[in-house]
Amino acid sequence: MLTACRVSCNYCDPEVKVCVDDTRKEIFSPGELFTLGILLMITLLVCLVPYIMVLYIFVSNKEFSQSISYNLLTWLVYVIVS
Repeated sequence: MLTACRVSCNYCDPEVKVCVDDTRKEIFSPGELFTLGILLMITLLVCLVPYIMVLYIFVSNKEFSQSISYNLLTWLVYVIVS
């Protein structure tokens, strides 16, 4: 039930001077969701770049992919990302 305006009121309608208690709360505003989405995409990109680099080196240079350096690089990237 609507009551007269008071200090603890969430929103007081100025025309009818009644308190409207809105209990619905948004967890994130649209701006915050956009920022979180951008941060998530950046995080995923940073985490996937080492794997993409190793895959690119493996596909582009067959001699390097069969060498010991490739195996060490793969192991190092796996340890860092894990």
